[in-house]
Amino acid sequence: TTTKVALIDDKGELLYSFYSSNRGSPLQTAIYALHELYGLLPPSTRICNSVVTGYGEALVKAGLKVDLGEIETVAHFKGADFFYPGVDFVLDIGGQDMKSLRIKDGVIENVMLNEACSSGCG
Repeated sequence: TTTKVALIDDKGELLYSFYSSNRGSPLQTAIYALHELYGLLPPSTRICNSVVTGYGEALVKAGLKVDLGEIETVAHFKGADFFYPGVDFVLDIGGQDMKSLRIKDGVIENVMLNEACSSGCG
């Protein structure tokens, strides 16, 4: 239901972020966000890698020729581990579902998902 875009530098510092309803068109919303981002970047900027995740992953990856797709749970774990190295639990409260991730020795050991899509639980 939403599109999020982030640009980070080689140290993990956030340089740009975008968050909006996708109005039923994740690809068009991603294109809009990227036009906005590229309009703000100096011409000499080089984007070295791009990754997409979430429910629109395959569509956006194919439509925009994104380098990598990452499973949402892995992306959440990697993000949590970046900010809190050694994290052993992540709770993802999303717009359509909730997931809890138990991590052991840097590996997602268990994923629990709520049984009913609560559509709006976030």
